[in-house]
Amino acid sequence: MRAASRIVQEAKGYDWSMLSPNLFVTISVGVAEFKKGRTVDDWIVRAIHGSINAKKNGGCRASRGPFEVPAHLRVAYELNLS
Repeated sequence: MRAASRIVQEAKGYDWSMLSPNLFVTISVGVAEFKKGRTVDDWIVRAIHGSINAKKNGGCRASRGPFEVPAHLRVAYELNLS
């Protein structure tokens, strides 16, 4: 989580106008720990959920994803895997 927060702070503090005068950049990062015995898909879905939470809480921040894939998301992503 510390590394993700540092990346967000670096992006916030960077002078993006060097690339384009009116460029404005925000970054929302989802963080999830890979758990032994779980799939990479599970890990990614939890990280994406963290990113969505970061956006919902104002954006330009890091947010930890859930420990487990929420049931309403599990059904949707399992359907896409089959």
